[in-house]
Amino acid sequence: MSDLPSSSSGRRLPPRSARGGRPPQDVAAQLGPHILDVALEQFLTKGPENTSMDDIAMAASVSKRTLYARYESKMGLLAACIRWGFNLQMASLPTDIPGETVRQRLFHAARLLLDLSLSPEVLALARLAEWVSLRQGDMPKNFPFIRSYKGVDLFHAILLEAPGVPEQQKEELRFIAPLLFDLLVIAAHLRVVWRELDNNPEDKDGFLEHTLNLVAAGLPFLAG
Repeated sequence: MSDLPSSSSGRRLPPRSARGGRPPQDVAAQLGPHILDVALEQFLTKGPENTSMDDIAMAASVSKRTLYARYESKMGLLAACIRWGFNLQMASLPTDIPGETVRQRLFHAARLLLDLSLSPEVLALARLAEWVSLRQGDMPKNFPFIRSYKGVDLFHAILLEAPGVPEQQKEELRFIAPLLFDLLVIAAHLRVVWRELDNNPEDKDGFLEHTLNLVAAGLPFLAG
């Protein structure tokens, strides 16, 4: 059984009416999230190659015509499911990051995002995204991976709280945030995946602290 991204909805629509026609308004409002929930579960459980639009339509209690009208193709539906799954995972991130200093808050934010990126749910979504990438030659640019706008924006918001930063440098922090994100989260994630760093609290914390020490040479407000 594959690891499934957790959805808080647990929604399942009632069976379609044998008479056909448009669904009731309350059912129609749930249809998009319902299809994505069910389709993502199908893709993760059986794999993209072994999942057909017929399978998804039957599991979701919708017509195949509805699926094609909304997503055009199985690849289009899979892409929408990956976006949906990543957004569900990113929505679980807290907005209140602990720490008395900017450095402490960056450390905690990086650790949260690193652990999320290494969770079974996100790794399962990453495998689906890799499958798409191998067949399309490149990943669509709007795929929100763990280096999403939400993660980078979180770093940027924390950096803006640094005391004594000149206004001119605050503008530069918008460009520093994604670079810092890559150094702390993406680099650590790749090292764990490539087995160059053990996936335990001590080693992950040590990597983040060492990286912050190096970055603090250019950004003194991160020294404390």
